[in-house]
Amino acid sequence: MIGKVDFERVLKRAHELYPQAQVKVIEQANYYYDTPDLFLFNHRTTLRVRKIGEKYLVQKKSDKSYENGIRTAKETEKEIDCLPESFSSAEVGIQGEYEFKQLGGLFTKRTRFILHDGTKLDFDVSRYFGVEDYELEIELEGDLPAELLLELSVRSGVFKGKYQRFLERFRMEMDGQ
Repeated sequence: MIGKVDFERVLKRAHELYPQAQVKVIEQANYYYDTPDLFLFNHRTTLRVRKIGEKYLVQKKSDKSYENGIRTAKETEKEIDCLPESFSSAEVGIQGEYEFKQLGGLFTKRTRFILHDGTKLDFDVSRYFGVEDYELEIELEGDLPAELLLELSVRSGVFKGKYQRFLERFRMEMDGQ
C-alpha cells in the first residue's frame, strides 16, 4: 500500500516509461467470507467472490506467506452463477463443519499495464467501509527495468493485503468506531 501522492506519481511515470504497453482499466468487486471468529483469516486463508462485469469467481488463497518482500499463496478459483450469502466448508474444500458468511465488499478500480514480456503492473484504488487506499501489485514475467525500480522506491512499510486491510476496517465497524 502506498499513499495517494506516490501512487499518482508512479502511475504517471509508468505511462511515460511504457507508452507501448497494453493498458486496461478494470472495475471489480471482492466479497469476503469467513466465520464470526475469523477461522479462515487465523489459518492464513482468504475466501472471496470476485465480480468482474457479470462474471462471478469464487477464489481461495491459502498457505499465504510474506518473506523478503515477496508474497506467495496457493490459489484456486472457479466460476459460479451468482453472489452467495455464505459457503459451507465442503463447498470450498475446507475440512471441518463451517459456514463462511459474507462479511462485506471491497471495490477496486485497477489500471493494468501489460508489458511486452507479460509482466503486469496493477495500480489499484480500493474502497471499503468509507476508506480509499492505493496499492501497486507486480506480477513479474521478466526483469523490472531499473528506471521503474527507482520510481518504486517509495516508503516501504509492513505489507498488508487487501483482505487484512478490509478486516481491520470491518472490526472497527463492528466495534462502532
